[in-house]
Amino acid sequence: MILKKNAIQSISEKLKIPFFEYQQDWEIESSDPTRLDEFLSFYKNTTLSGDEKRVLMALIIASYDDLLQEVKDENQYLYNSIKCLLNSNKILFKDILEYWTTYKN
Repeated sequence: MILKKNAIQSISEKLKIPFFEYQQDWEIESSDPTRLDEFLSFYKNTTLSGDEKRVLMALIIASYDDLLQEVKDENQYLYNSIKCLLNSNKILFKDILEYWTTYKN
């Protein structure tokens, strides 16, 4: 999964997330489960380029993964919200889905 640096920088600025020039795995390092609702709302209500959507989706999935390490998504509201966004453009998110479905701890 390769995310474009200019899209990472753009999303970082818009969501006020620190951005470092040579940061690897930005979405994992920047994940924040406490901001998942904010990230989802931003995705749904903001006009984004395809690259920005990919970056934000990678951040959303990494944040959701972090959340599941701590608690259970009892009513699956977050899961269903993320699934709906992913299903809206499977081609755009293909490599992100492949990365997370083959991810092993």
